[in-house]
Amino acid sequence: MHLRYALAEHRTLEFIRVSCNAELVARTRNGELIPVPITQTQKHKVKMQSETYSMHVMMQADVSYELEEVTLEGYRCKLVGG
Repeated sequence: MHLRYALAEHRTLEFIRVSCNAELVARTRNGELIPVPITQTQKHKVKMQSETYSMHVMMQADVSYELEEVTLEGYRCKLVGG
C-alpha cells in the first residue's frame, strides 16, 4: 500500500510521525484465509510546509504459505507526534 500525505496549512512542526494500521486477508493455495494485521510508523523531518510525504506499508510472507491472493480489508493512518 502506498500512502501520500502533507501537512495542513498553519502547522509548524519540525518532525512528523505517521502510524498506519492495515488489516489484510491472505488466501493460500488450498483456500485457507489468514488475517494479517500490519502496523508501521515512519518519521519525517519537515523541510518546507508545502512538502508532500509518502510511505509504503509492506507485508512480507514466507514462501511456504503459497499465497494466491491478498486483500486489503481496511486501514487507518494518523499523525502520532512531531
